[in-house]
Amino acid sequence: MSQGYAIELYFDPALENQVLKAWNVLARRQISTQLIEIESRPHITLFSSPFIDIAKLESILRNFASKQEPLAVSLSSIGSLPNDNNVLFLAPTPSISLLQFHSQLCDAMKKEGVEIGEEHRPDTWIPYCPVAEEVPRTRMAEAFTVLRDLKLPVSGYAMDISLVEYPPVRELFSFTLGSYQINELNEIANIIFKGENAVKNVLRKPKGAVVLISTSVLNYILTRKSEDCTVLLLLDCPELL
Repeated sequence: MSQGYAIELYFDPALENQVLKAWNVLARRQISTQLIEIESRPHITLFSSPFIDIAKLESILRNFASKQEPLAVSLSSIGSLPNDNNVLFLAPTPSISLLQFHSQLCDAMKKEGVEIGEEHRPDTWIPYCPVAEEVPRTRMAEAFTVLRDLKLPVSGYAMDISLVEYPPVRELFSFTLGSYQINELNEIANIIFKGENAVKNVLRKPKGAVVLISTSVLNYILTRKSEDCTVLLLLDCPELL
């Protein structure tokens, strides 16, 4: 693997663990351990380049992430890349929201003079989450069989956008999508709500308040299209939901 930098999209813990299961099965069968050895994380690559202006990208990604929200991702199919690295991957459903997210990132970088290679331009970009690299050709069929045993689709959210250098993978900085909603609040309320009274309490919160709620309460609010408060569902704390 050549030296370089990449902008990567990271998942919520539950989805990340589903991908790691595939990595570990392939490693136990000694089919591929490359991603583990380079200390990678499950991700979707949005951009890569051998040379970058780190300070410029940090500013771009900070501003970009502040205007986004956690992005729904569904890894729904298996594929491989036609190159010498023998990469196997789980492909996300190319939803409009995912494609728009990538296109908006490219626009933000181009406005700041960042050159985007053909591989990562919006009209040619192939989103994928690698699960194995440098798979021996004689074991490709076995690797596909292992991945077919996964119960696809596996779904979750992209929560963070990061700049890394590789190999080995080293995270230079990372920003949580929608983090501005937390940073700009005057008061943060972390509350676990239950029952009908919980719904009433949520709806009485001032606009901009952050609340921790159950999925049933969230669905109740969304069906009523309430705009009285900003609801933040903490997807990385499933034990609280």
